[in-house]
Amino acid sequence: MVNNNILELRNRELEATVARLQAHTVIQAQNNRIAIERLADNIAQQSRELRELRAELDDRKIPVPREVADAFEALKLNDGAEATGEAALSIMTMPFGFLGEPAKVIKRHFGTNLYELMEFFVNGYTIEEPAEKSATEHIAEQLEQMPPDSMPLLVIALSGLGLSHKLPH
Repeated sequence: MVNNNILELRNRELEATVARLQAHTVIQAQNNRIAIERLADNIAQQSRELRELRAELDDRKIPVPREVADAFEALKLNDGAEATGEAALSIMTMPFGFLGEPAKVIKRHFGTNLYELMEFFVNGYTIEEPAEKSATEHIAEQLEQMPPDSMPLLVIALSGLGLSHKLPH
């Protein structure tokens, strides 16, 4: 009988331990779910902030023609901010004849605008997409630049192409 009582006591202790462990498991699962929800919220917030920062950085990029972007890439400035600053300063201060071809292209584009040149070096750039001109717009621009005495021949030539309406009046 003593053995049975001991076994029953031990069985109740084990059942109590299992019940505590089950309660602990439920609490731990709730805590894990709360922690996961908080982490998910933090990740979502950080993702929003990252998108905003990227958009802000994109807004700071300087639009340049493709040839200026290619010239910048040809400089191969990957030694950090100091090299970038030195390159920008050299482009602005060195005589044109002493610059390499990529630096000349950059200097031609920015002229003496040191502020915009530094923004270009620091914030990066986007490539301007050239506006596509139609053939008739191009011809009309060329016609406006022609001397007045050549107009009669052009009127005859362009009338046959249906472009006489593009002639300047």
